[in-house]
Amino acid sequence: IALSAAAWPGDDKGDCPDDIEDNSPIAARYAGGELTQAEVEAFLVSMNERQRTRFKTEDGRRDMVERLALNEALAQQARAAGVGDTLLEQIGMVQAVEGYLVNRLMTELREESSGPNGPRVYYDEHIDEYPKEQVSARHILLKEETAAWNAYERLMAGADFAELAKELSEDRASKIKGGDLGWFGKGRMTPEFEEVAFSIGVGAISQPLKTRFGWHLVKVEGKRDVIPFEEVEARIIRKLEREGITGYMDEVKMGLGVVLDEGTLSAIDVDSL
Repeated sequence: IALSAAAWPGDDKGDCPDDIEDNSPIAARYAGGELTQAEVEAFLVSMNERQRTRFKTEDGRRDMVERLALNEALAQQARAAGVGDTLLEQIGMVQAVEGYLVNRLMTELREESSGPNGPRVYYDEHIDEYPKEQVSARHILLKEETAAWNAYERLMAGADFAELAKELSEDRASKIKGGDLGWFGKGRMTPEFEEVAFSIGVGAISQPLKTRFGWHLVKVEGKRDVIPFEEVEARIIRKLEREGITGYMDEVKMGLGVVLDEGTLSAIDVDSL
């Protein structure tokens, strides 16, 4: 398949690619055209990970190739109908190409910004940024003190804390998880709750304590001095990627020296576009 440079508007600006010679094997044929392996692979690049995983099945491959064939057929009909003939449409197609190129560049910058060892190095160098003391706990929230003491007596008699939380707790967010609150550091919970959670030992169950939310029973599941790298790795990767891309874009933007013609810009009728 050969894509002619004449089909691309704006080639005098350098936005048009050279003629593309696609000699990859034919992957599918349809009425009025055919699809090559390279075209299918390029289509896959635009998909997310879940969609690409579907391509590993026969039904998924058929669905995706049919979508690609439909795209090409509709594009041919659009061209036949004169879509893309106006100046704004032609410029829009050029900008779509530029948008694709920018997205690919951003992908490369994200990969370079974090790198295979970057997150671990950042974690080791900024270990002080993470809470030093954390508690993992469950709780049961009840509105009435009497109900809280009754629940406490059941726990002391051997009732399972998680199961009792699912049965009784009025904290809808945590009750479905057996009252599990996960790991938290100081300053996250109300003072009364925090004081108890950090003072009792691992495996201990508190007597009912009152906060502005009601009456709590607290069970401490674990304590630690620092957040493990694995729990913050994704957060660090996002931070490094964001900083890398922002720094790169700011540097490029500083060199552009953009000068606005307010007379031209203010005369644009946005509502008529």
